[in-house]
Amino acid sequence: MDIQPQNPNQEVDLFYVKNKLKGYITQVNDSFFDAILFIKRNIIILIVLLVGGYWLGNYQDSNTKAYNHKIIAIPNFNSVDYLYGEIERINLKIGDKDSVFLNSIGLKHYSNVAGIKIEPIVDIYEFIDDSKSDQQTDRKFELFKLLSESGEMEKMLEDKPTSKNYKNHLITISTVGQAANRDVVESLFAYLNAEPYFRAVQQQYKISLDQTMIANDSTIKQIDNVMNNFSAAGSSSNITYYNDNRPLHEILRIKEQLLKEQEINRVKKINYEKIVKEASVQLNVRDDEGLHGKMKFIISVLFILLFLCIAKFINFYKKQSAKRKAVIVNP
Repeated sequence: MDIQPQNPNQEVDLFYVKNKLKGYITQVNDSFFDAILFIKRNIIILIVLLVGGYWLGNYQDSNTKAYNHKIIAIPNFNSVDYLYGEIERINLKIGDKDSVFLNSIGLKHYSNVAGIKIEPIVDIYEFIDDSKSDQQTDRKFELFKLLSESGEMEKMLEDKPTSKNYKNHLITISTVGQAANRDVVESLFAYLNAEPYFRAVQQQYKISLDQTMIANDSTIKQIDNVMNNFSAAGSSSNITYYNDNRPLHEILRIKEQLLKEQEINRVKKINYEKIVKEASVQLNVRDDEGLHGKMKFIISVLFILLFLCIAKFINFYKKQSAKRKAVIVNP
């Protein structure tokens, strides 16, 4: 059996890699020890910078408080696109500091308003259930079932055209400092509910709803009269049909459906009071997202980084000066 001679180049490569790795580890250890010595020499300065940065940042956080005002809004009468369009328009006017427009809609303290945004409150179950017929509900359910199986559910839920079909939407008004309800929420919703076209549509919806509720109450009353007549006639087992040959259990089912519909209609009657109805209002919620409330840490870190840069520059300057002097002394 032949023995292959060992490749001398391979030994050199392994020796080179071993030395490079050893040198890298030594360099890391030296750098770590240098860092310890640097902290030891400048421990007082570092502590002063940390404490000073924390104090300055805390002072800035306490004087520049940001607040959010969250409103759950219900756009009625197919006014979702109108609502989103107006919120976007108002937000642009705030960015442009259009005082004429902002004063005209009642935002007198607009200079304190940082911005307004709107987003849907995703409630897939309510969206599926909020159908006018069982057939529509079944179609929506099958659609979402297919989307979930294909892995496209999340994409569809975040899709803008789909998101606008949800019932509830969250409007967030950001202000610098606290604000009163009349200065932000009341002013905004007074403007949103003053649109002439949707006010006319609102009246027609309210009339139609009132007529539907009256008709449903009348039908429920007739069903009650029918049931009372059967009760008065006795409990004969062969009396199971109404005069139009409709089974009694079918009549009871219709009554149950009408009662549920009336419950929904009573809620609609409350929501139909406005084009955009505020369902819930939370004022002056402290905004701690992003950089808000974190300046005490940010300024401390910036002070330390600035000091390190200055120290690095001084060290570099000293090394370069020493090299120049050595060249002059030993030309």
